[in-house]
Amino acid sequence: MKAVIVDDEPLAREILRDYISETPELELVAEFDSAIKASIWFQHNCADILFLDIEMPLLSGIQWLQNSTIQEKTAIVITSAYSSYVSESYELNVSDYLLKPISYDRFFRSLSRIKQKKLEVSQNNSLLIRVDKTWVLLDLESVIYIEGMGDYLKIFTPEKNYLIQETMKSFYEKLPSALFFRVHKSYIIQRKAIERIDGNLIQFGKNSIPLSASSKEAFLDWLRTS
Repeated sequence: MKAVIVDDEPLAREILRDYISETPELELVAEFDSAIKASIWFQHNCADILFLDIEMPLLSGIQWLQNSTIQEKTAIVITSAYSSYVSESYELNVSDYLLKPISYDRFFRSLSRIKQKKLEVSQNNSLLIRVDKTWVLLDLESVIYIEGMGDYLKIFTPEKNYLIQETMKSFYEKLPSALFFRVHKSYIIQRKAIERIDGNLIQFGKNSIPLSASSKEAFLDWLRTS
């Protein structure tokens, strides 16, 4: 899994760097001493895990998350010397909150939980959704794409379409990352449905959906590596 460190303290970055190097399933792909530098990197790149400090100059970790362009599949692990931000950070859907000084045992347990969650999602080819007053077991491989409509989603399949009440963000987090990608703030595409990419349009059959410029590089990388 690709990991990124964002922390203004050199010693804190060094400790995390050492922990990552001791963990075979992790690869450190970038590290930054400010959230501003990291935000630029994330506009064109993606990672599986982000280790993020909170109190940094100019832009705090919390402020960045509130206005971020980080791919929603990235597991965010807060690393902070202060416990006062716990409730606020979990409102931003972080995966874990590690208090400094961080032991390797605590680091490894956090990683294990994240891996287990990703594994459970990737092995699940169906999802239970509520349509009106009934529950439907949705075959994820039959999904072509999903369109967001405020607090509602429209799920398109060859046989029928489903309208459910759920936000794009929360639903996307339930989907296996190997199969789905959020290509636009209002659209999620299923890998097997993609026929071709024409500029900023993804074509399938007689239909197409937009591919946002900010997601294009990460989307193409996902197609090449997933």
